[in-house]
Amino acid sequence: MCHSTTLTVLLLGFLLQTSWVTSISMPSSNCYAFNNSSRIVDFSGWSGYPFEYDEKQGSDLVIRFCKDVESRSQTGYVDFGRFDKFNYFVAGSDKSDFVQEFYNGDLMGCEQSYDKMGRTAQVNIICGSCPNGQCKGHPGCICHVAYESNCRVLIELAISCDEPGPKIFTGSTVGFHPRSWELVYNGMTQFGFDKPHRDFSFQTAQTQVVLFTSAVASLSSLVQKPILKVHPNKGLGVKLSGIRC
Repeated sequence: MCHSTTLTVLLLGFLLQTSWVTSISMPSSNCYAFNNSSRIVDFSGWSGYPFEYDEKQGSDLVIRFCKDVESRSQTGYVDFGRFDKFNYFVAGSDKSDFVQEFYNGDLMGCEQSYDKMGRTAQVNIICGSCPNGQCKGHPGCICHVAYESNCRVLIELAISCDEPGPKIFTGSTVGFHPRSWELVYNGMTQFGFDKPHRDFSFQTAQTQVVLFTSAVASLSSLVQKPILKVHPNKGLGVKLSGIRC
């Protein structure tokens, strides 16, 4: 029987081929992405930072990073979408390192556009300088703006990106039942489980829990049976580690 109500997750690790991949704590905001090497890049410090682009006299376009995109003029502003936290910040291709999508902007004249999402914007992010060299270094600038239509704008933004963080085993999940959420989701330790926290504990009367793990199909063959050790003298302490594939 456990004599403590604290659940401590000490370590989660999976060995993929020759690299050691560990879960990491969630970033402090939803302003992050994975690069093409599955390494996390945290842009939380950029969240809300404004970038302004002079389109013509009396009118400009403004990106508030991970917030929204607006076209502003003397008559007001037109909303080209807000940053959607549900997986619309992804690795790019060609000359773009990352891509952000902004949805659910103004509807006027765009009621049927992009599955009835109104005006939308796509921001192609370059880590470094604009191709034409118009801005370099911190904090960066908008290189180019192009309108696919009155309801869709494509933007090229150059910024000085931070160095990528650890490699993430995307698609992996670890949890306990009965609980209503995972300890590790998409390779990242969720809030409250990165350190002992009473709000995420089991009741003393809870004598049995079920461990479950999952992975995306393309990587599931790399995950073998984990090693599980329980240390009841200080509550339920769990240590998980992968086995060499």
